[in-house]
Amino acid sequence: MLMRSLGQLNLSDAQKEQTRGIFENFKTSTETRREEMRGLAMKKRDGIITTEESARFKEIKTQLKTSGEQMRNSVLAILTAEQRTQLDQIKEEMNKKRMERRQNRQNQQSPTVQDN
Repeated sequence: MLMRSLGQLNLSDAQKEQTRGIFENFKTSTETRREEMRGLAMKKRDGIITTEESARFKEIKTQLKTSGEQMRNSVLAILTAEQRTQLDQIKEEMNKKRMERRQNRQNQQSPTVQDN
């Protein structure tokens, strides 16, 4: 979501270069953990994950969440106050649209009761 939202902020060339570097660094620094997590997720899905692997899965998930938060904070640090405000507005709008889509899906899935 962050990467897509940044495209709407009219970033300077320097900011674009910095964000690309931050995203690339995040991708390369987390690649091994993401691959390991994918393998563990497949085992979990198949019901063959061990207790130790389950604990490792949770550990990796926590590490990736922390890395993601650090990446997000690095990106926010290069934005101007106005850009951060715009980003907050974009986030609110995206959340609103997501809630509307969820509500529409729930309404479509709800069986209708017909009077006879």
